[in-house]
Amino acid sequence: MGKADLHLHTLYSDGYCDPHLLAKTAQEKGLEAISVTDHDSMNAYSELKETCLELKLMLVPGAEMTALYSYLDPITEEPVQKEIHVLAYGLDPAREDVQRLMIRQRKARKDRIQAILDLLRTKGIELSMEDILAESMKGNPGRPHIAKALIRSRFATTVADSFIRYIGNEHIKGIEKNYLSLEEMIPQIQSLGGVTILAHPGALYTFTELQKFIEMGLDGLETIHPSHPYAIQKQLSELADARYLLHTGGSDFHGPIKAYEPWFGTVTLSMQRLTLLQNAISRQGGVPYLSN
Repeated sequence: MGKADLHLHTLYSDGYCDPHLLAKTAQEKGLEAISVTDHDSMNAYSELKETCLELKLMLVPGAEMTALYSYLDPITEEPVQKEIHVLAYGLDPAREDVQRLMIRQRKARKDRIQAILDLLRTKGIELSMEDILAESMKGNPGRPHIAKALIRSRFATTVADSFIRYIGNEHIKGIEKNYLSLEEMIPQIQSLGGVTILAHPGALYTFTELQKFIEMGLDGLETIHPSHPYAIQKQLSELADARYLLHTGGSDFHGPIKAYEPWFGTVTLSMQRLTLLQNAISRQGGVPYLSN
């Protein structure tokens, strides 16, 4: 039985592997199909397509898109913005309108980072955008890259220390995010030929929130993920089946020193599930694969 991993990251976002090494490792682990879902970026695909053709590895285009869900805190009645990650499959990385969406997402990321840097400056920590971009190299910048800059500048000792002392959610909760809302992101992706899947929902959302997100038009749930114990995976699978939604899954591999590294090649999706996803992409007018 063939298997696929539809949740992988490269150095084009917050992963540690270049696309060529990732594809070669996937083949060595016995995978037949992969999707690289870098955060708000499809830049890896310019390198991936030729490599996957040579390796006879099916390549499904994907990206992990950041969106926002806004609500009032039931206790404080203050507005809250929750970050939601949507796996978008079937987008054509060569399309100009897809590229414009990625540029918009990158700008939202940089705006947020600049706001965090301004906040750090009030605490006597001087870091520049150039410092963060140097840490992110080819990738879309994010808080892990700020953490690396903090370590390099000796304001913190580890990534965890950086988040605990400076850039965890409790420290930056007042900073606005300029991403599209989930209500906007879902139809935006679908209008570009993509299929929308809620990423790693197991421990992040209440059942009521899941129902709300599904009603916004999601096409499926990532039911298989290293953070999902069997009981959670079963509940998500039953919910997906009850709402006639697609199932996807993968290891969320980032690299050899990240938490989910052992699951690369183990936490996978069946090729039967992948076929259902690709059929949905075709109906949507998207690209079911870039190499086969």
